[in-house]
Amino acid sequence: MTEHFPPAPADLVEVMREPFKAQQGFSYGKDTWKRWLEGIPGAVEALDSLQEPIDRAQVAEAFESLWQTNTEGAFTAVMVWGYGKKNRGGYRTARVLSQDSQPKGAPLDASVTERLRASVNIVHEEGAIEGFRYLNNRKLNGQAGGKIKWLGPAFFTKWLYYASASEPDKTLTAAAPILDRRVRDWLADRDIRIRNGNTKEYRKYIELLSSWGEAYDLAPSQVEQLIFSIS
Repeated sequence: MTEHFPPAPADLVEVMREPFKAQQGFSYGKDTWKRWLEGIPGAVEALDSLQEPIDRAQVAEAFESLWQTNTEGAFTAVMVWGYGKKNRGGYRTARVLSQDSQPKGAPLDASVTERLRASVNIVHEEGAIEGFRYLNNRKLNGQAGGKIKWLGPAFFTKWLYYASASEPDKTLTAAAPILDRRVRDWLADRDIRIRNGNTKEYRKYIELLSSWGEAYDLAPSQVEQLIFSIS
């Protein structure tokens, strides 16, 4: 049975009616990031290739060129964009990649690379929802899942966003939407609850954004960007 979704909130409708504008680029403090990730050559290599200001299109290009051969570098590029100007991004990214609580200078944990790369293959073969399921669970059907310590849905959906983008579409309209706390809080303030860390809820979220954006010819990822911009 098809789920009935509430109408889009008035403040979202207001911005959906306007011509869609891509997010502006920003500077992120490359040197600070490199200090945290100095023990992971692939991550440093990716940082050296990124320009400032950085934007979604640049990260999409970096992701596409790196994810198969330098997965940790692709992940770093996504996290640079995902953390924005927040100073803790380099530390937290190094912690995920090294699986070390004191990550400065720590080497890469190869199992992280394997799970991140596997998640992209799952997205390409089965879709972003299955990619979410994989990264959200330690066990799946009696086998190992892809859950990575210190990498929760707020940031692994940023990874899935780029993994699900269709090339050569640099507008990223085909990408799966990000679901972070800022968006969940905005929805909750309007009495729309999306539980964190639940695959069925992530599917519901995508369907909700699709239902809201359809009348305005907007993809779910674009609706998410607009929610982020007004939250």
